[in-house]
Amino acid sequence: LGTMTTPELRQAVSGLPGTVAEVLDLTVRDGFEQALIDEGAIPKLLAMMNFNESESNQRKAIVSIHNIVAGANDRKKLVAQAGALKPLVQMLDNRAPNVVQAKAANCIKNIASGSSELRDQVCDLGAIPILVGKLADGNDKEVQGNCAGCLWTLAGGSDSRKDKVIAAQGVPALVRLMRPTEPNDKLLENASGAIKSISAGGTRHEDACIEGGAVSAMVEVMLHCHVAGVLEQCAGGLMNLSGREGVRNELINVCDKLLEIWDREPKVRPGLASMFDVMVRKTDNDRREKMRKLNMHTRLIPMMRSNDPKQRPVDAASAVAWLIGHEEDHPDLQGDRSMFELFKDCLQYALRNETFHGISYPVSMPLQGLSRLATSEKNKPLIAEINLKDILDVLDPDIPLSRGDNSVTQLAAVQTVTGVIFAAALTDDQRSRVRRILEHLKTKGKNDEIRKEAGLGVFNLDRQKETPVVSANKLKRVQTKKGTGHVMLSYSWAHQKMMLMVKDWLESAGYTVWMDVEMMEGSVLEAMADAVEQAACVVVCLSPEYKESNACRTEGEYAYRLKKSIVPVKPVNYEPQGWLGALLGNKLYYDFSRTAASGKLVQPDMGTRDSFLNAIAKSVKPGAAPKPHNSTASAATTLNQSTAGTPGLSHGEEKILDELKKVKALVEKQQKQLNELQSKVNAGGSTSALTEDDRRELRQIAAAGGSSCCTIS
Repeated sequence: LGTMTTPELRQAVSGLPGTVAEVLDLTVRDGFEQALIDEGAIPKLLAMMNFNESESNQRKAIVSIHNIVAGANDRKKLVAQAGALKPLVQMLDNRAPNVVQAKAANCIKNIASGSSELRDQVCDLGAIPILVGKLADGNDKEVQGNCAGCLWTLAGGSDSRKDKVIAAQGVPALVRLMRPTEPNDKLLENASGAIKSISAGGTRHEDACIEGGAVSAMVEVMLHCHVAGVLEQCAGGLMNLSGREGVRNELINVCDKLLEIWDREPKVRPGLASMFDVMVRKTDNDRREKMRKLNMHTRLIPMMRSNDPKQRPVDAASAVAWLIGHEEDHPDLQGDRSMFELFKDCLQYALRNETFHGISYPVSMPLQGLSRLATSEKNKPLIAEINLKDILDVLDPDIPLSRGDNSVTQLAAVQTVTGVIFAAALTDDQRSRVRRILEHLKTKGKNDEIRKEAGLGVFNLDRQKETPVVSANKLKRVQTKKGTGHVMLSYSWAHQKMMLMVKDWLESAGYTVWMDVEMMEGSVLEAMADAVEQAACVVVCLSPEYKESNACRTEGEYAYRLKKSIVPVKPVNYEPQGWLGALLGNKLYYDFSRTAASGKLVQPDMGTRDSFLNAIAKSVKPGAAPKPHNSTASAATTLNQSTAGTPGLSHGEEKILDELKKVKALVEKQQKQLNELQSKVNAGGSTSALTEDDRRELRQIAAAGGSSCCTIS
């Protein structure tokens, strides 16, 4: 046609509506879109969007506008400013033919994709309830598909627009379109894309999708559909929702089918890698083991090593770390520094609040991967070399731009640092900085778990500094007389139920047992250290969780260092690796794995139980140590229970009962005295409020043995 200002172009515009076919022809030729706007075509085309025009002219006018705005956001804004949105929304009315409604929805989507402001303008015109209404069964498939696509665009990037879609019952309407047998691929892709967009909001948006049946619908579509675009959107939606335990478990149950999709559809792998990462990162070891057995990691490792950002190497690396990163000498990871370098780069970008590979990763993501890797001895030196500085930058209170202010981030970082302390040879500068930061977190950490982890790190730093002379003196000081002391149970919380049963066996056999049942409060490390030091025997509960816990490792290694008798028990079928395997050496363990069968506790055979008790008897005699009490009040309660309802006693039993009553009276008297002294302390604000007579009274109570928890400063 020559130039954009040819007489032919002007003639076509001036001849509207009669020349709409010629204008439509111009819109598909490169470079004429802006010229049509400049010549005033938009108002004339909009004037044709009324129910008095022929169906053909309505359609041609809408398609002309659609073509004019395609691909250029500045033209979309100009067309919207010309008043295009209102008549386009009106053309969604049932009075318009289906083909016109479908083209109108597509044109609205195209204009709205230009900016968040344009999407808000569409919402302000009341388009969302109209679009949702068009999704109803019985409507034209093209209309449904284009309206779903328009909702997909409108829901993007704004919680308030997502809320409007949810309020209009958009989620169940979209879910109804997601039938695995649906032949219209574009409809399926747009509906699943809209659900993915809505689910990417906050908790209320996730709830709306889950309650609207989106999870089952997307799973069914993924299992039966072979269209890459549809599978990509479903994978993205399920990834957004897989942080919820119920959704995650549903996905793990069909993990074998999802891996078949992985093998079949390369285009879907990046979305699946992101979903798998959330699945393995937020579940338990039993479910991770199920995914390991399906060889999920062998599929993810090539993506982790890919140089193509579109392959989501960070997501793949995170999933691999959680699947096999904790294992010692795993053949797929030996000598591989790429994962540590990848986490380093990702963490540095996240700390600068910049996108990495086009994605805004939270600081916590690479840190959680590193915390998992830090449970393997071979990984600790690599983390110290490659990642430690950046991790400490997250935690350092002296760095104002530090982003370790989130409890999830802070916990992952401090767990990694504490884990590295065990095996990595830190430089003097590293050790000094680690100590300063952990000392700060011992009291200033975001929660108790963080403060405890920081305390463990400081404890182990101190232990590493001990000279041979200091260590020998401590060993001599804490050695218990043969046959005395309590039995300490050292275990991971994942196996508490079984260890409570072991505690009952031991107490029934007359042993005094130390077990942290409700998580120690206050001076946790001192209580743990004291429990190990005063133990005659330490029962270690072997499990993957024990091996990966910094707290459990501190207990186990401290018991080993103090040459305590260690009796290992196994609640699950597990062969100890790394530090735990080295600590146990050739020790025989007692297999209680039957107690965990089918999730129910089952009593082991009597032979196993008796062998276990015989092993304990070699280190400590029943009743050799006084049972610890939380207070004299608990002792009084125990005595009240033990002396109630005991008719028909023999003479010997009556003498025992008399003695018990005397003890009970003494305990009650001491409790009253202690309460009075505590009131003085509370009133005065410190123990300085106690007089010398008060302190003498405390010493008398302690000498009488009535209170095992009094500490006289």
